[in-house]
Amino acid sequence: MRAKLRVLEEKGHVRHEEQALRYVYLPTVPRDRARQSALRHLLATFFDNSSEQAITALLNLKGGGLAPDKLDRLSALIEKAIDRVSTGCAAKATVILAAPEPGSADTTFLSSR
Repeated sequence: MRAKLRVLEEKGHVRHEEQALRYVYLPTVPRDRARQSALRHLLATFFDNSSEQAITALLNLKGGGLAPDKLDRLSALIEKAIDRVSTGCAAKATVILAAPEPGSADTTFLSSR
């Protein structure tokens, strides 16, 4: 484990702080940038860079059924994305689909770049 952390530190993905007799490792990449990088990598690796394929896979995931209120929220986000695309703001439309749900637990991913 220490060897992996050392490699990640050498690559600039983490840094460490000394606390008492131990090292505490912290990410160096901001959470939002890491999330976007991980999502781009996931889309490229498994979904041929297709957001549609990824969303379809999530909706069809066994045991991952969404409650009606969650589906309504996703539907509203998709409608906003459609409005932005139709007004020429395509870049913003792709970001809104990746926005975390308010109050949800966040997971940090390290950027592979």
